[in-house]
Amino acid sequence: MANILSQDEVDSLLGGIDEGSVETETNVSEPGGAVPLYDFSNKSRPDHLRLPGLGIVNERFINLVNDSLPGAVGSATDISIDEIDSVKFGDFCRSLPVPTSLNIFKMEPLKGFAMLVFEGWRQPC
Repeated sequence: MANILSQDEVDSLLGGIDEGSVETETNVSEPGGAVPLYDFSNKSRPDHLRLPGLGIVNERFINLVNDSLPGAVGSATDISIDEIDSVKFGDFCRSLPVPTSLNIFKMEPLKGFAMLVFEGWRQPC
């Protein structure tokens, strides 16, 4: 516990830095070169970045929904993966037909959120 500073010691050091009584390193070298920006919408990404784990999550989710949804809606359902693609969210939103249902939910134990999209369609008269 000797390596841990008390709150008074931390406050004293910060005050000394602000006043200039504590010396700080001024000749710190900048990292070499700028970090390049990564464009997720670039289609020429390598195969190892296609997220195969996401495909496994999708397959399991589809199997779960195909097993449970027909009982809930009272008719046969067929859910499948059409395609997996990465697009900018704005482009995706502009491509949705009207009416569309966007559903955001958590899939425990996974981190973050998932989005389920039901695109509207009309039966022919």
